[in-house]
Amino acid sequence: MASITITVQSLLNAGQFDEYTVDNSITVATLKSTIDAATGVDSSWYNVNLNEQVLDDANTLASYGITSGTALGTGNIIADLPTLQDRQIAKLDLAALDRTAAGNPQDEYDITELPSQYIGNVSTPNPHPNGLLLGRPWYSTTTTITSFTSVGTTTWTAPAGVYSVEYLVVGGGGGAGNGYDNAGGGGGGGGMVLTDRLSVTPGQTYTITVGAGGAGGADARTNNPGLPGNASVFSTVIALGGGQGLGSRTGGTPGAAQVSTTTAPKGGSGSGGGNGGKGGGGATGAGTANTGATPGAGGAGLTSSITGSSVTYGVGGAGGGAGGPTTDGANGAANTGNGGQGGKSASTDSAKGGNGGSGIVVLVY
Repeated sequence: MASITITVQSLLNAGQFDEYTVDNSITVATLKSTIDAATGVDSSWYNVNLNEQVLDDANTLASYGITSGTALGTGNIIADLPTLQDRQIAKLDLAALDRTAAGNPQDEYDITELPSQYIGNVSTPNPHPNGLLLGRPWYSTTTTITSFTSVGTTTWTAPAGVYSVEYLVVGGGGGAGNGYDNAGGGGGGGGMVLTDRLSVTPGQTYTITVGAGGAGGADARTNNPGLPGNASVFSTVIALGGGQGLGSRTGGTPGAAQVSTTTAPKGGSGSGGGNGGKGGGGATGAGTANTGATPGAGGAGLTSSITGSSVTYGVGGAGGGAGGPTTDGANGAANTGNGGQGGKSASTDSAKGGNGGSGIVVLVY
């Protein structure tokens, strides 16, 4: 028995030879186990050869006259695995190791993201109701969360190896209507909330816009509606701003909820003297009507934990109440797209409507 230092051709890079110090009494199978532990490959994927002679796993290195300085080759035998399923998985596993070695962050795979996969020797289609994504089936186990919270327009460049991103795009909330003369203003509509995945191209730059919330109706003894919220944008994804709440003596209905990607939540209306305002619509629910001086509630939003914290976005603003004390409507929270609250007014007085909350864009990859 003797300790020897040999080199073995890498299965990932045919031009690379990795060095191993082993005892020449070990079998070829034991050498392959050593290689597997060092590189992550599987011994069923390859053979070891010396001068193009394939070495028997059961024989020792010494039996082949292998000494220090010997260079051994490897041969890929994945094509000889017993089933198509074994071969498909082995190829993906080997490609994953190659991606890791190259520093590609997309080094994990989900075989169900392929158009089809093998079960035994039978090809089975994989369902893709939302379509196939570029870069399939690869993904990264290192999650990056990028939140855009400042109102205005900027850009984002897709990093190397990133072919799709999960997104949340929320439009700015609508401003609420003012209240005056013993009546409450209507609540602002919540900003549209859109969340899904989008295919991107590494190195390409995409437009990001965070929409401002609409201003609430001015504090005056006349009907002053709020302003609609502004749209937020990620590439081709556009989340519209919430609708304006109306002044306290502007009749109408509670705000309707968001409709798909086409219609943002609507703002609520007023209800006239002695009555509270109606609630603005939300991302997932309509606002409600007032009951006398008691205002209507804002419509439900959409709750997401995409940032790592549970937040509800696109909630409709509540209507303002009727009677004293006169109170300005509350503003929607920043970066939620929530609608502003209607102003609440006593007789011969007025109150400002609340501003809508600004929107947000969140990308996860």
